Amino acid sequence: MTVIIFLMLAGCTGGSGKSLATWSGGKITEQDLKALLLINPALGDRLFQEPTRSLAINDLINRELLFQEAKNRGLDRTVELKKKREWVSKSLAIQGLIEQEADLKAHKYFEENKETFKDKSYDEAKEELGMRFRREASQTLAESLRAKANVQLAGKEPEAAATLAVPEDAYGTPPADTYATPPPAPAAPPSKKSR
Repeated sequence: MTVIIFLMLAGCTGGSGKSLATWSGGKITEQDLKALLLINPALGDRLFQEPTRSLAINDLINRELLFQEAKNRGLDRTVELKKKREWVSKSLAIQGLIEQEADLKAHKYFEENKETFKDKSYDEAKEELGMRFRREASQTLAESLRAKANVQLAGKEPEAAATLAVPEDAYGTPPADTYATPPPAPAAPPSKKSR
């Protein structure tokens, strides 16, 4: 899914602002670099410091060139890609909803427990608290929505809401298998037989 999102962003490169790289048919600007913060706000100021800045610029160049080649081959117009774009769009909306819910829970917790944060403002504690409440927010929201929707599975009793917690990669993007069923727990190691 990361590749899809970056390929979608790659089509948006060449915006206004100072050029960071140019080639025949394209360019990367300071605005393109700043757009990476939309995907991973945690990059923060590091995005504009070396070596992260150079790595990000080179990654944007590679992605734009790959995207242009994919377009030249007609791969941007396939039915499969349209389905993937729809999935990514839904996943990003879900991620935004979860982050909003987590922020509400985190803010409430912060207000009720200010003494534990000493001299920190909510903005300073927000990222740590948001991470703490993301899984809880997704689980409780999913359960609430399932109850309101009166979910009925054909031939089965309704199951508990599956977690919608969205693990993220280095760019803040949920992986493609986010909603896959988790693998079974590993079996216990065989015991050693005494001699």
